[in-house]
Amino acid sequence: MPSLEEPTYVIKKIGTSWKRIFELKIMTPCDILFASTLVSFLLNLKVLSVRCTELSKPSLVILLDRLKMLKVLNILHCIITEYIPPPAPMKIFT
Repeated sequence: MPSLEEPTYVIKKIGTSWKRIFELKIMTPCDILFASTLVSFLLNLKVLSVRCTELSKPSLVILLDRLKMLKVLNILHCIITEYIPPPAPMKIFT
């Protein structure tokens, strides 16, 4: 799943549409809201890759604590931060 403008919306749709998803690769920053949505709608994940993205420590704790079926968590080349602030609104300069 590449970077999206509303990743939590997509996770909710995936989780409610397909009950048998066991592997997911995300390429969008993983903040607390995203991690919480992920564990709420995709509890059966066995493999999760957040490789080469930004991951907050609180989000990592949520993923490890609540994804009970998880066998593989790929955090290779992640930037692990204390906190990821929400994205700033886009400014267009003319």
